[in-house]
Amino acid sequence: MLSHEFAEYVRDRPADNRLEHLRRAGRLGALARYKIYGNPGTDEGRRKAGRILVEWIRNNPDLARLQGVATAKEIKQPPFSPLLAEFVGVLIGDGGVRNGFQVTISFDQSKDQEYVQWLRRAIKSLFGLNSSLLLRKNNLGGDIVISSVKLVRFLEKIAGLRPGNKLRNGLDLPAWIWTRRSYQIACLRGLMDTDGGPFIHRYQVNGKWYAYPKICFCSMSEALRSSVCRLFLDLGFHARLAKSNLIFIDRVDEVKRFYKIVGSRHKRHLELVGSIERL
Repeated sequence: MLSHEFAEYVRDRPADNRLEHLRRAGRLGALARYKIYGNPGTDEGRRKAGRILVEWIRNNPDLARLQGVATAKEIKQPPFSPLLAEFVGVLIGDGGVRNGFQVTISFDQSKDQEYVQWLRRAIKSLFGLNSSLLLRKNNLGGDIVISSVKLVRFLEKIAGLRPGNKLRNGLDLPAWIWTRRSYQIACLRGLMDTDGGPFIHRYQVNGKWYAYPKICFCSMSEALRSSVCRLFLDLGFHARLAKSNLIFIDRVDEVKRFYKIVGSRHKRHLELVGSIERL
């Protein structure tokens, strides 16, 4: 019944019945609204109304902005490339999706300043987004923070990264990394610059000290360790998988070749590798 028809209907009722008709109409209207939006006085009702509102905003972003609603900012969605592959490697290593609207990458304030600046330029180049720095006061750690709902959705789509614990979510390399050698090299560089790197192995035999370089990668994810081993092997390196969640490259000639083929964005990694010739 239309509103003006209902008004005429109520006006024609005897005066003592009008209030009852209004109460009945109110109850019917409330039931209809509860059916659509849920009871606004309960948590479930508020969640249901919130979901409906979010869906409306997604379907009507321009109208939502005209109404003053803050909507998700657009991002560049880059095609597959070596730079995107390296960024995915970095995220798998020291990064993560904190929640539905923030991506973070951890770093060491005392060692990674130049690397952090490179990462922030890469983020701007890939996605057109600015990032901020969150520095911890109680230690030397810090985070690059990127706030973008659409970046979170994009990373889940192309890399399987989503909010929550990376290990429990099934941490591994996305399938497209294996489609090109350039993607494999770039992704491995991102992984090694965050969760791996070179070191000098020193030991003593009969009172004489020996030293030679090795490469090490560490991950608690068995699936990821298997994939990184495969990356090394596909690129012609002899990887040794240890029982302590570590992967090693032991041969000196292969350590040198690794940094010629794969390289590093870390100045300190390259400086250590440069010392190999003096050993």
